[in-house]
Amino acid sequence: LFNNSGTIKTGVLDIYGSTNDQGQIAGEITADTFIYRGINGGLSGRVVTAQITAKELQIIGTEHQTGFKISNGDVLTNVKNITIESDGGRTGLVIASGSHVDITNTTINLVHKSVTQDARVEIEEGAQLDAGTIIASGKSNKVQVDNSATASVDNVIVKDNSNFSLQTYSNKTNQTAEFTLNNITVGNGSSFAACVYDNNSSATITVTGHAVGN
Repeated sequence: LFNNSGTIKTGVLDIYGSTNDQGQIAGEITADTFIYRGINGGLSGRVVTAQITAKELQIIGTEHQTGFKISNGDVLTNVKNITIESDGGRTGLVIASGSHVDITNTTINLVHKSVTQDARVEIEEGAQLDAGTIIASGKSNKVQVDNSATASVDNVIVKDNSNFSLQTYSNKTNQTAEFTLNNITVGNGSSFAACVYDNNSSATITVTGHAVGN
């Protein structure tokens, strides 16, 4: 089991845990590259409270749901790039309910390599995410807002032959998902969409921004 409450300094930190390895990742972690590969089972929101300093944070999922769940912007303040890669299972960065996370100086790369599931950033109910640049590559990438939460992104770049969506999920009535986008660039053979999860009609999407097409 990975259990840290102290200080780790290394070049590459690569974590993959057993089914029971579900404790929060705490302490201080400094690495050139920090790779989190989830556990041998589904865990879409591994709680992370550690203060991470890294050039690259990679969240990589294979057959199981895999993800980081944060409630404090300090966790990622000193992370330059985040890569969220789905190689089979749903893989994501989760912003915990009620929190406000500002990572406008960080670039998020959504990379979907499988034929199922997706690479995502998910903002739970009542939370707010302020992001800098999100780059989407592959067929299924998204930012999902749950119930009445908010996402603000300075730049969205959808690479050639790739898909990206703003999605809302709600199991309550009278909920409004809010997205603020400053610049949207969509590559050749690609798509940008806003949608409501499944056939749920209780959610409303508000999008502000302007698009730049190739």
